[in-house]
Amino acid sequence: MAEQDHRPGEKVLRSGIYLVTHAQHRGGHESVVLQGSDFPRCKHCGQQVRYRLLRSAFPIEADRDFAEIDTRAE
Repeated sequence: MAEQDHRPGEKVLRSGIYLVTHAQHRGGHESVVLQGSDFPRCKHCGQQVRYRLLRSAFPIEADRDFAEIDTRAE
């Protein structure tokens, strides 16, 4: 499966850890991006930022073992 770069404004189809690559002003870094959101623009390089999925991950709330726990009871 080929790796794919994503651009600002595209819908995030898979939650996970993404490598964020900027145009020139800073080095690449990893960030968590959640499914259903849009990949954001960078306030410095705008539309030139790119995202590449490194590892899928799901919010703990989406896991059936944690989805309905009432943390206020503790």
